[in-house]
Amino acid sequence: SRKAHIQFQIGGMIQALPIRNGQYVKKGQLLARIDDASFQLERESAQQRLEKAALEMRDVLLSFGDYAVEDSAEIPAGIWAAAQNKSGLREARINLKKAQLDLARTRLRAPISGYVAQLEGSIFQPASQSKPLCFVIDPNKFYVSFPVMESELKKLAIGQPVQIIAPGGKQTYYDGKIAEIDPFVDKNGAIQVKAQLAKGSKDLIFGMNVQVVIQTTIADQLILPKTALLQRQGRAVVFTLSNDT
Repeated sequence: SRKAHIQFQIGGMIQALPIRNGQYVKKGQLLARIDDASFQLERESAQQRLEKAALEMRDVLLSFGDYAVEDSAEIPAGIWAAAQNKSGLREARINLKKAQLDLARTRLRAPISGYVAQLEGSIFQPASQSKPLCFVIDPNKFYVSFPVMESELKKLAIGQPVQIIAPGGKQTYYDGKIAEIDPFVDKNGAIQVKAQLAKGSKDLIFGMNVQVVIQTTIADQLILPKTALLQRQGRAVVFTLSNDT
């Protein structure tokens, strides 16, 4: 299935974690938040430095030739760039954008709708920047990956129908189609194929082992169910009905 990695990009103490494993969340919903007090202060400080640099910019332009900020369209590009660098205005703008970005990163929101899985972390503990906090799994887009021997490659095609059989006492069949064929043969002589299910199901979960039946057409062949074959003296035989008897 489609799986979104949820991971903090900045460090801090987790202050809010309103989710649990198996919970359904909607796209954009808050998943976690770290303490943002220091990031709020940094944004305010960056805003003040920008305002100060803007005032300095006016003085620098005057020293360069009695230019005014309001007349930026008439100021030569070289002088404008030099004034931004000398006043620190360019750097101040960059620092403010970074502070705003860091503040936004204190909150993790769901990039897709789906179920929370493999949640690792708890409130009042440091947020990890090296591993995901959790995953969000889309229940409407399921994929199954399976190996196929290279000798069978010519029988496969994108869009070819397959059937997925879920484990359990009562076998359940799900329709799907081949979505990807990896053009690489591994050391076992197999290629990886990925099929997408036509629709999801609450009975399917990420990482589940399933059986895959590839549907293909075999020309000039008589197909019989296994129940029609009988063993007689070590040989498989089929009884047919004749109108002559």
